[in-house]
Amino acid sequence: MKTLRIGPWIKDRILLIDLGFYKHNTFARIYENGGYFVSRIKSKVDPFINRTNRTWRGRSIDIVGKRLSQVLPKLKRQVIDVEV
Repeated sequence: MKTLRIGPWIKDRILLIDLGFYKHNTFARIYENGGYFVSRIKSKVDPFINRTNRTWRGRSIDIVGKRLSQVLPKLKRQVIDVEV
Protein backbone atom coordinates (compact mmCIF):
# COMPACT_ATOMS: atom_id res chain seq x y z
CA MET A 1 0.00 0.00 0.00
CA LYS A 2 2.54 2.54 -1.11
CA THR A 3 -0.22 4.92 -2.17
CA LEU A 4 -1.74 5.20 1.31
CA ARG A 5 0.41 6.95 3.90
CA ILE A 6 -1.02 6.47 7.37
CA GLY A 7 -0.28 9.40 9.66
CA PRO A 8 -1.91 11.99 11.95
CA TRP A 9 -4.35 13.01 9.18
CA ILE A 10 -6.29 9.77 9.85
CA LYS A 11 -7.43 10.89 13.33
CA ASP A 12 -11.23 10.60 13.73
CA ARG A 13 -11.68 9.33 10.15
CA ILE A 14 -12.96 6.00 8.86
CA LEU A 15 -11.27 4.12 6.03
CA LEU A 16 -13.04 1.46 4.03
CA ILE A 17 -10.37 -1.14 3.23
CA ASP A 18 -10.78 -3.65 0.41
CA LEU A 19 -9.90 -7.27 1.19
CA GLY A 20 -7.04 -7.05 -1.33
CA PHE A 21 -5.30 -4.54 0.97
CA TYR A 22 -5.90 -6.50 4.17
CA LYS A 23 -2.84 -6.12 6.44
CA HIS A 24 -2.72 -6.24 10.22
CA ASN A 25 0.17 -3.76 10.21
CA THR A 26 -1.92 -1.18 8.35
CA PHE A 27 -4.82 -1.66 10.76
CA ALA A 28 -2.46 -1.19 13.71
CA ARG A 29 -1.09 2.06 12.25
CA ILE A 30 -4.62 3.38 11.66
CA TYR A 31 -5.55 2.56 15.28
CA GLU A 32 -2.33 4.12 16.67
CA ASN A 33 -3.07 7.36 14.82
CA GLY A 34 -6.63 7.60 16.19
CA GLY A 35 -8.44 6.46 13.06
CA TYR A 36 -10.94 3.73 12.31
CA PHE A 37 -11.37 1.22 9.53
CA VAL A 38 -14.00 -1.08 8.10
CA SER A 39 -13.01 -4.24 6.27
CA ARG A 40 -14.22 -7.71 5.54
CA ILE A 41 -12.04 -10.31 7.20
CA LYS A 42 -10.16 -13.21 5.73
CA SER A 43 -11.73 -16.59 6.40
CA LYS A 44 -8.90 -17.78 8.68
CA VAL A 45 -9.01 -14.74 10.99
CA ASP A 46 -10.62 -15.24 14.41
CA PRO A 47 -10.97 -11.77 15.98
CA PHE A 48 -11.61 -11.03 19.65
CA ILE A 49 -14.89 -9.15 20.21
CA ASN A 50 -14.32 -5.99 22.26
CA ARG A 51 -17.76 -4.38 22.09
CA THR A 52 -21.18 -4.72 20.54
CA ASN A 53 -22.54 -1.75 18.63
CA ARG A 54 -26.13 -2.89 18.72
CA THR A 55 -28.22 -4.70 21.33
CA TRP A 56 -30.87 -7.06 20.03
CA ARG A 57 -34.24 -7.66 21.65
CA GLY A 58 -35.25 -11.10 22.79
CA ARG A 59 -32.91 -13.91 23.80
CA SER A 60 -29.61 -12.29 22.88
CA ILE A 61 -26.37 -13.90 24.05
CA ASP A 62 -23.36 -12.13 25.55
CA ILE A 63 -20.61 -12.11 22.94
CA VAL A 64 -18.19 -9.51 24.37
CA GLY A 65 -14.86 -11.02 25.41
CA LYS A 66 -15.18 -14.01 23.10
CA ARG A 67 -13.65 -15.02 19.79
CA LEU A 68 -15.81 -14.93 16.68
CA SER A 69 -15.42 -18.70 16.22
CA GLN A 70 -16.96 -19.24 19.68
CA VAL A 71 -19.95 -17.03 18.89
CA LEU A 72 -20.93 -17.91 15.32
CA PRO A 73 -22.28 -21.42 16.02
CA LYS A 74 -24.61 -20.01 18.71
CA LEU A 75 -26.04 -17.14 16.65
CA LYS A 76 -29.54 -17.30 15.23
CA ARG A 77 -29.30 -13.94 13.44
CA GLN A 78 -27.34 -13.40 10.23
CA VAL A 79 -25.86 -10.00 11.15
CA ILE A 80 -23.82 -8.84 14.11
CA ASP A 81 -22.39 -5.37 14.57
CA VAL A 82 -19.29 -5.51 16.75
CA GLU A 83 -15.93 -3.87 17.36
CA VAL A 84 -13.05 -6.34 17.23
